[in-house]
Amino acid sequence: MSEIALLPHITATHVNYERKRIAEEAWEIDVVENGLFGRMDCSVDNAAIHNIKDAELARKLRGLHRRLFTGHRSVIAIAGDFDQKKANEVLEKKFQSLKTGTKSYWEPYEYTALQGKMMLDIKKEEKIDLTIAFPTFGFTDPDRFTMSVIRNHLVSRYSSRFGIRLESVGAGSIGDTLWFWKDAGYFAMHISMLSEHFFRILSVVFEEINLLKEKLIEPEDLEQAVNNINVRGKIRFSEPLETSKFYARQVINHGRAVSLRAYQQQIQQVTRPAIRKTARNIFVESRMVLHADGPLRGVRKNDIRKALWPAI
Repeated sequence: MSEIALLPHITATHVNYERKRIAEEAWEIDVVENGLFGRMDCSVDNAAIHNIKDAELARKLRGLHRRLFTGHRSVIAIAGDFDQKKANEVLEKKFQSLKTGTKSYWEPYEYTALQGKMMLDIKKEEKIDLTIAFPTFGFTDPDRFTMSVIRNHLVSRYSSRFGIRLESVGAGSIGDTLWFWKDAGYFAMHISMLSEHFFRILSVVFEEINLLKEKLIEPEDLEQAVNNINVRGKIRFSEPLETSKFYARQVINHGRAVSLRAYQQQIQQVTRPAIRKTARNIFVESRMVLHADGPLRGVRKNDIRKALWPAI
């Protein structure tokens, strides 16, 4: 990081790589985060990035690195078997005094007051890419553990009943994003499909959301979701880098971190009534952000509403 901050230039290869990466990630930022929260400091003007000349961009990046890579603002998470006292001594020699976390840089949000959007982009592509997102409570809300179980139930493609059902009606790739800041966050489902499956998949997704809101989740579905989280947790946290991410995210957002064991204990305590309550609080149609792009010529927003609202 020190070398990056001090380099006299950044090569065109690095600049072009970053342009490509930003272009690939910008759609989710624009669609979900900006759709729910408005343009934030972390948002990217992708067109501006492409229009800047390499030399000018290199100067801007170099200046940005020098401002960002400052030791006293670092958050460092280390996983593994080590002497914590010795590690602290080394870190303090390098970075002086390290504080345990920072406050969120944005003003408090009331997630229930956020308004949703529906956006359709016609593209000459073979498949439709669909994103359905809802704002959530923040990192400090205890219901985030319940939301983790709901998220697993909805998107665990090969191990949840609903994930298998989605695949059976034509869903291609299935993914999600669940992110919490201090006061708010969002949950988003990402599904790709051929155009002939579009309306059927919409109906299936909202039928399941409606079930979560109106009825208690089936005991076997809850058990499966919790087991999936525990199994994935053991696999992911066998990798030091993944463990570091787990702790760093908590420190950044909350100023402290709970252990993996404590997290799993919280997951085990999630109940069926808690899932219904959280689903009712989160899955509100007026707060939904829906974005679809692909071969959508002739598809109208009213057509989508007719497919969704009867299910809700």
